[in-house]
Amino acid sequence: MPKDLRKLYKELKSDLVRIEKVHIRRFLKKPLASPTEYELSVKAYLLLCHAAFEEFMEEIAIEVLNAIENNYKLHKKYSMALVCLTHFRSSYASELNKDQYDDEAFSIYTHFRKALEELKASFSNYIHGNQGAGIKYINRVMVPLGIQVTTDPGLLDSLKKLARERGHYAHKRKDGPAIRHSLNPEDAKTVVSDCVLVFKDIRDKAMKLM
Repeated sequence: MPKDLRKLYKELKSDLVRIEKVHIRRFLKKPLASPTEYELSVKAYLLLCHAAFEEFMEEIAIEVLNAIENNYKLHKKYSMALVCLTHFRSSYASELNKDQYDDEAFSIYTHFRKALEELKASFSNYIHGNQGAGIKYINRVMVPLGIQVTTDPGLLDSLKKLARERGHYAHKRKDGPAIRHSLNPEDAKTVVSDCVLVFKDIRDKAMKLM
């Protein structure tokens, strides 16, 4: 069962108050105290506060990680958290290890804006150079956009047939025209009608993302 993040924060603040009370509160009321009096207490205070913050951060991170997994597995819910997890823990894992971020906050917005500009330009070229409308081409064009082709076996079969027929027309054997067996008109109409449903499904899924 997920933990209440508000409760975790309340517990953190309570811990910090207790640490302050034990280690430095008396010095807050004694402005003329010397470094030799408060040095060890302040170090202990900072060390314990750091540990409390570290524990809090880890608990929050684990709860978010669990939520990402559960939201996807149970509800197929996509989120910025899911995008960042798959992005920064895969191909861009090394980005956060750059020296400049030892003392500088990492701007997620700026990073994704630049990455998006580069990806858009590259992927646009790929889309315009696409060579068909078969399942493998739909996967390559639509999956990166978060759009999955239907899993209906009948519709997929029609899509395969359409791609196969297109292949017969578009490609020739070296020693002459390709040998082919055409679909009959009724089957051809069924294939096309099914493919209309495939692409309508793609359209509907795309609309939900826009």
